[in-house]
Amino acid sequence: MELALLVHHAYTNLFAMKYLLWFWGAVLLVVIAWRYNAVPLAAEWKGEKVKPGGANHEYARFRKTIDSLHKPAIAYARALHMNDSIALIADYSVHSGLKRMAVVQLKSGTILDTGLVAHGNGAIRFAEQPVFSNTPESHCSSLGRYRIGNAYPGRFGVSYKLHGLDKSNSNALARFVVLHPYDCVPDGTVYPDYLCNSQGCPMVSYAFLKRLSGYINVSQQPLLLWIVN
Repeated sequence: MELALLVHHAYTNLFAMKYLLWFWGAVLLVVIAWRYNAVPLAAEWKGEKVKPGGANHEYARFRKTIDSLHKPAIAYARALHMNDSIALIADYSVHSGLKRMAVVQLKSGTILDTGLVAHGNGAIRFAEQPVFSNTPESHCSSLGRYRIGNAYPGRFGVSYKLHGLDKSNSNALARFVVLHPYDCVPDGTVYPDYLCNSQGCPMVSYAFLKRLSGYINVSQQPLLLWIVN
């Protein structure tokens, strides 16, 4: 009888231990899945070679930004006689090592292309996170809506003038804030490393600017660039 009780208690304890191991194992798998991006990438970024550590969550946030802006951008573009079909949207809250500028089909919110874009260094040696200002010589990025102007042969190749349309970026033209390429910006992601800084300009890769030019140059109306954070 005593032996039977001992066996029963041992079996019960073993079952409880197995249950606890299963439970904590499941918890550990959930944590690992979250930490190492088991969440599928949005269709627009599938095939993107990124190291684990939160990239999918960054891209999900960018997708939400686009979802919230593409319809308001239509009304704004129409009011200012700009292209109301396509616009550029950049979200500087997304890690700079990821593709955080997109060409967006405004009616549907479909992403047509994406690329890296650098933010300003804020007059310090290197800024991992953007600091925003509209002040001349600040070397900061400026949030807000821009009208993409004429192309011109800039210091780093073909560039586009930017006309600030909000109080937060009204000095863009006077500050020589332009859309331009630079060779420190690759065409592929560098995440989890940070991208190089600009001196306040939205700075992209040569390959991405060439693709952007295909949209900008054929448009009969100016394109909108909307930078948010």
